[in-house]
Amino acid sequence: MDNYTDSRKNEAKKQKLRRRFEARELLFSIKSGPCADCQNKYHPCQMDLISRDNGGTRLSAMMLKSKRRLIEEASRRDLVCANCGRLRNWKKARERASGPV
Repeated sequence: MDNYTDSRKNEAKKQKLRRRFEARELLFSIKSGPCADCQNKYHPCQMDLISRDNGGTRLSAMMLKSKRRLIEEASRRDLVCANCGRLRNWKKARERASGPV
């Protein structure tokens, strides 16, 4: 390959890394809010964006999309802490298995 092609590939790789970093930072700031269930604030790594209707695109698959699309998808989800998220999943599983809890 020639130097021009190599430099274009390197530039594209750098741009991809930068966009991923920016998307990660954006999600970090979105996850800085309080839990929708218990209203406590935790470190963003302890917070999850849980789909309200069990649908939608995985946020990890949207890391290279536009910031606007990432924000739109995050707005369709509830921000909950890990504990409340597990409790929600447990209640859903119990409801499926035996009716309302």
